Amino acid sequence: MRTLRLNDTEYAFCDELGMETVDVRELKLQGCMGCGACERRIHHGGECAVADDMQMLYPKIAQCEKLVFICRQSFGCCSPKCKRILDRMAVLGYPEYTVKNRELTKKGWKIPLREIEFLLYGEATPQELALFEEWLEEIHGITGGTLMRVQYIGEEAALCPY
Repeated sequence: MRTLRLNDTEYAFCDELGMETVDVRELKLQGCMGCGACERRIHHGGECAVADDMQMLYPKIAQCEKLVFICRQSFGCCSPKCKRILDRMAVLGYPEYTVKNRELTKKGWKIPLREIEFLLYGEATPQELALFEEWLEEIHGITGGTLMRVQYIGEEAALCPY
């Protein structure tokens, strides 16, 4: 299984066979503008209209089966940079949505992505942990029903400072 890890921490990770790690801290990433260009084939050919470093990440994400976000938990969510990446991944999915159980659900991915995992570290209150779990449930339909996992890790767990 090809795994891509997006690292938004000050720690280094050793790549294993079939695994690549990208340090996203220095990448220039804008949030989704909600322009809908990724869903229309007319003006942008179904591609994201925002020209930034996400264009470099798209081919890497498009080839992976498992995507791992490594970041500090922030205000009951993943880091802002990881949230931007996840939002901008909409271009990699089918533009069709359906309603299942009264919730908006994306048809699925046009890529082999099967699993998204969050490795979160840092001090978080029980309320923040509950908020994150609730957020994961909310975005589950938007991610095409992709398997979503979260692990809370200590800062010393398998992490090597640069």
